[in-house]
Amino acid sequence: MTRKGWHVSRVQEVKVQRPFRAVESAIGSQDLPEVARLLAELTVGEVVDLLERLGVRQRAVAYRMLAKDRAVTVFERLDAPLQRELVTGLRDEEVAGVVESLDTDDRVSLLDELPAALATRLLKGLPLSERELTAAVLGYPENSIGRRMNPSYVTTHPDLTCAESLERVRGELERTRNVYTVMVTDPQRRLLGVTSLQRLMAAPPDTLVSQVMEEADRVSATEPRERAARQCAALRVLSLPVVDDEDRLVGVLTVDDALNILEDA
Repeated sequence: MTRKGWHVSRVQEVKVQRPFRAVESAIGSQDLPEVARLLAELTVGEVVDLLERLGVRQRAVAYRMLAKDRAVTVFERLDAPLQRELVTGLRDEEVAGVVESLDTDDRVSLLDELPAALATRLLKGLPLSERELTAAVLGYPENSIGRRMNPSYVTTHPDLTCAESLERVRGELERTRNVYTVMVTDPQRRLLGVTSLQRLMAAPPDTLVSQVMEEADRVSATEPRERAARQCAALRVLSLPVVDDEDRLVGVLTVDDALNILEDA
């Protein structure tokens, strides 16, 4: 390493060590408001790095001091071993809040990593609707894309107008983040096509969805996840519909999840 490279590395290490020592000191003196204040000043990436450096007990204390929304974001960025450690170290009600806030596919990945008894207990603690979604995904073979898909998505129908479809999107904003691509289905949930949020917004309000939809690529829920992820990446789509044996829509594979699958392969 050159002297300049060493200097940059040393500066970065010092920047990391300062908040680490401050948080460690605040935890040691049981000054929890100070811990919360220090963590609030850090970026999500810095919080993740700090948690990785703390000891087991200190990590659990620091994590409890994060705001709920931020705690979920940080949890998603942690490696699986640290996620397992936090889940087993936190109280059940705290864990339930984190698990409920995760996307279904991330929740399934976490449950797969936990001891069966703990996973079952957490699953039972979810609201009925989330428990049903999670159980449906857990029902697919372990290495299939059905196990990694997100069962939350927005649908519309060919005979609805763009204005009516946008109302459906607004009604689903709290339930799903996958709103950029809207799935077009028939009353039996069979996939007919897709349209984009941009197309719905750009078209005159009374335009029928059938006029702005296009043919949809799709992947079977039982397809091996790496093969499905490669297909999604090759197609360069934001969301790839996932269907069952009868071509009924059961979920979506987002490009972010596809890239994560390929990185882990």
